[in-house]
Amino acid sequence: MEIMHKQQTLKEPCEIPYVTLNEEDEKRLFDLSVQLKFGDFRTVLIATQSLRDCLLHDFPIEVFLQRPDIFKGLLDLLEGNQEGSSATSKAVFTNLA
Repeated sequence: MEIMHKQQTLKEPCEIPYVTLNEEDEKRLFDLSVQLKFGDFRTVLIATQSLRDCLLHDFPIEVFLQRPDIFKGLLDLLEGNQEGSSATSKAVFTNLA
């Protein structure tokens, strides 16, 4: 109950400070989002391996929350909003696990 009271008295919204990246890192994240959105099966598989093995360890989660294109690409695959994505989504999410 005390926690609820403290949350109600908070006057300012909680915001995550924007994480500034260098050009190379911005390009790396942009390229990954493009690969997820427009890539064929093999490209998407390699992109998810890169996401799992490197990017999620190299960047704080705030970076992905502030640049949501990667998560949108993964969600599109999961929802089947891309051509041939049923087989791709199964392989991708098996790969991410």
